[in-house]
Amino acid sequence: MNRISILSIVHSLPHYNVPLWMNLGRHPDIDLTLSYGTNFFGAAVQEGEDHLPSSPTFQVSRGPLTILKLGGKEVLWHAHGLRTLAQGRFDLVVHQLEAKFLSLPVAMASQKLRGGKMILWGKGDAGTKKSPVLDWFNRQSVKLADAAVFYDEAMRKRYIERGFPADSLFVAHNSLDLSPIEAQLGAWSPQEIKDFRHRQGLGDGPVLLNVGRIMERKRLDVLLSAAARLLPDFPGLKLVIVGEGPDTQRLRALAQRFGLEEILQFPGRIIGEENIAPWFLSCDAVVNPGSIGHLATHAHAYGRPLLTCDDRSMHGPEYEILVDGVTGYAFQLDDLHGLVRKLSILLRDKPLREEMGNAARLRAAETHGIHFTVNGFLRAAEYLTGRKLPTMTAAGSFIAEDA
Repeated sequence: MNRISILSIVHSLPHYNVPLWMNLGRHPDIDLTLSYGTNFFGAAVQEGEDHLPSSPTFQVSRGPLTILKLGGKEVLWHAHGLRTLAQGRFDLVVHQLEAKFLSLPVAMASQKLRGGKMILWGKGDAGTKKSPVLDWFNRQSVKLADAAVFYDEAMRKRYIERGFPADSLFVAHNSLDLSPIEAQLGAWSPQEIKDFRHRQGLGDGPVLLNVGRIMERKRLDVLLSAAARLLPDFPGLKLVIVGEGPDTQRLRALAQRFGLEEILQFPGRIIGEENIAPWFLSCDAVVNPGSIGHLATHAHAYGRPLLTCDDRSMHGPEYEILVDGVTGYAFQLDDLHGLVRKLSILLRDKPLREEMGNAARLRAAETHGIHFTVNGFLRAAEYLTGRKLPTMTAAGSFIAEDA
């Protein structure tokens, strides 16, 4: 039987998506071509390309996007993806569901004229942008497509409630490859973590951690305010904010105003799982008072309780991994007292931290490994082709269901 030819058109190649395409590309029944832009999220694309092996499991089609401003909004024209589509015949085209793609309707029409099927992949609604116009565009696009793959189950249910056929809607978490994290969990002994804490000046007190780009929408000023209020009861407290970003200087000034210079560390951007791992393993909780994305999965995979706000409109779909009261705590947006109260409970109760940490790690393993993401796409491909496809296991092999 011929392999299923798939073209995926995306605006960029961030490093965390490389395992998705590598695993989908090595599927025994799939011939994958990936067309991505080289000038959107420039540094992230370069990092993604650095993660590609010399012989990837898929065909690479890369080129610059045309990036324009329309009504003050950034819009994209994926000329390279359209050329790739025109040069071959693909059974399936997977296209990012992004209202900013002016070329999306052209790609959909071109694929349908060739008799192929169209799968849209993305968040669904605009999320933090809260744009009725963008949401309308996405809904119309899904209506014209043959299937859609969303980042989370909540969005799939929302589209079903809007009247979209359930059997054409699927979920593939925008997740991480957890295997490098699992390797690091086994690589660090308790003594090595203790030595790391000593070298970094973390002491023996509680450590709160945040990792990622330092931006105002993450509300890290609320985290600093909480640390200032916790310090009298937890004199050994340390606060670590890993990353770089436009809000760094404002946070440094706030730290000075709150008298937190001695307890706050900014290690900068840290690259490589082996380098970020000891920071996660040294902390007692991961705290992100505002908008959160992949950090939610990262914290869970390392078995660390997560605290973030409960306003879903603030977050990326990765927020779905948090189970309030089980794998961490959710509190009202900008509720400083609520955050301090939850942190006080957690920092005073080591058995509770361990219980939540264990539940968090189990939650990541059972719902958010990269194989779940790959299998979401495979289910959509099965639906559109009528073929039963081997699914990916947590160990990385492809197994037929009747095997």
